[in-house]
Amino acid sequence: MLAKGYAYEIISVDRVDTNRICQPYHFFRSALYDGRIIMYENKLLTEELIGLERDNNSGRVDHSPSGINSKDQADGVVGSIYNASKHAEEYEFEYGEDLELIYKYNNYNT
Repeated sequence: MLAKGYAYEIISVDRVDTNRICQPYHFFRSALYDGRIIMYENKLLTEELIGLERDNNSGRVDHSPSGINSKDQADGVVGSIYNASKHAEEYEFEYGEDLELIYKYNNYNT
């Protein structure tokens, strides 16, 4: 879809697939456990992530009743990382490539 000339899609971190798996959170968990994610320290984000739990019946990921009562930052980070993973090949570049060259190339192809 296009809006004001920018391609976009809606990503929900609350939906689950037919196997009751929330793909964005599943991907994030795998990437985190594999050590593929490095983040700045953020107390609220850490609390939100630690306080998440998966409902085994529905498959949804939500904050626990006893934990912090929000997951906005967690949803934002998870959605961003999941979206980036879906477009990794489209925007990849080799180590050492000149960022100005990449910028010119990406603007040329739009």
